[in-house]
Amino acid sequence: TVTSSVPAADGTLTFSISATSAAGTTGPLNTTTDGSSVNVNRTVSSGGGAAIIIPNTNPVTITTPTTNTSSNNTNNIATYTSPIDGSTQICSPFKRYLKINSTQNDRGEVRLWQAFLNKHINANLPLTGFYGQKTHAAIKNFQALYSSEILTPWGLKQATGWTYQTTRAKGNQILGCPEGQIRLDNGVFVEIK
Repeated sequence: TVTSSVPAADGTLTFSISATSAAGTTGPLNTTTDGSSVNVNRTVSSGGGAAIIIPNTNPVTITTPTTNTSSNNTNNIATYTSPIDGSTQICSPFKRYLKINSTQNDRGEVRLWQAFLNKHINANLPLTGFYGQKTHAAIKNFQALYSSEILTPWGLKQATGWTYQTTRAKGNQILGCPEGQIRLDNGVFVEIK
């Protein structure tokens, strides 16, 4: 989430940043620096990825990417097609840690996972937004299907059924919203391709 006195828009915004993951871990964004600029190689949008905290000192310039992975948009903003209704959405679809029967789960994101799993692994889930046993089992099947990318970086042999870092990254990559290189909580760097 970007909070600033300057409206979020295409182009260049000036502010200082630090990033903290949903799990509370502070780490670097995927950035490169060239003097006073920090080029963020991901879409910054409301509700996306890491929390961005903007202090009042040491401003840096964040520039939006000049290219994107979507071939059907002209605004240089990466988009994906929602498996729920076929609408075009700004990238950053899967961003939360979800687990079975949790009251903290975001129902909209659970519903998106359900539609995604129906489309990509024929899960046949009702779009309830409730992360129950059927959704948990479908996530485990998805993790097993892509185990080398989702489980192996963690040293896991069995699926967990939780939508944590690599599971979310693989889902995002399939939807056309790759996250690039990410640093897992265990210190391993991975890029889901």
